[in-house]
Amino acid sequence: MTASLLRLIPLLLLLCCPPAPAEEKPLIIDSPESHPYAWRENGEMKGLFHDLVIEAFRRAHRPVEIRLIPWARAMQEVRQGRADGMFVLYKTPERERDFAFPEESLTDLRERIFVRRNARFGYMEDFSNFDGRRVGMLNYTVHGAKLSQALDLRHIVAKIDASSYDSLVEMLASNRLDIAIGVDDAIIDAVVGQGLQSKIREIDPAIDTIPAFLVFARDPRLTDVAADYDRALRSMKEDGTYDRIVAAYPRKSLK
Repeated sequence: MTASLLRLIPLLLLLCCPPAPAEEKPLIIDSPESHPYAWRENGEMKGLFHDLVIEAFRRAHRPVEIRLIPWARAMQEVRQGRADGMFVLYKTPERERDFAFPEESLTDLRERIFVRRNARFGYMEDFSNFDGRRVGMLNYTVHGAKLSQALDLRHIVAKIDASSYDSLVEMLASNRLDIAIGVDDAIIDAVVGQGLQSKIREIDPAIDTIPAFLVFARDPRLTDVAADYDRALRSMKEDGTYDRIVAAYPRKSLK
């Protein structure tokens, strides 16, 4: 075999057997760790939002990697383009400047009041019975219309921020707060997780029910990704898959 023919063999092999296309790089989607939405247990990630997001991107044929990181850092990672998206956020004009919101909401969240079990307290729409009470809420969050208006009108003055729902629950149980307000499923899970059901109760009705979204970074390359995600999530709601996933995480109650 001549030397020139030997030099041609690698080229012939390349033409006959082109290299396999590179696998699509996974999307990076961040979330704070929170029960019952997304958490890691024995090395396995699970949770209601985790399962919904994984199924939506599976249907969209988009590989995805979910990272559990603190809330404020997750928002910063998406703003600066180091992550492709995060869940979940309420839609506000300010947030729409920083994040691309898809059409389909991932869930509806309920904001609710929690008090110590022996407290004489009920929900009043004008928040007039909040006067002089120490009210705890999660920091770095926005709220629904009713609660936002109460804060703007200073119906809630003695506001105390907490870094986590676990901290919020512990402060309420130990009498460092009179009232805790937040997303009810997350607070209830924190109460149950700390074994404080005998000390804390929920107040009916919920203050607000608010659509919450998985959001994307404002990046043109993610436009088609967001559209694929929207179609996939819509199909899950239409064929019953969404409801089946939600049913796997039954709601707890402190009544």
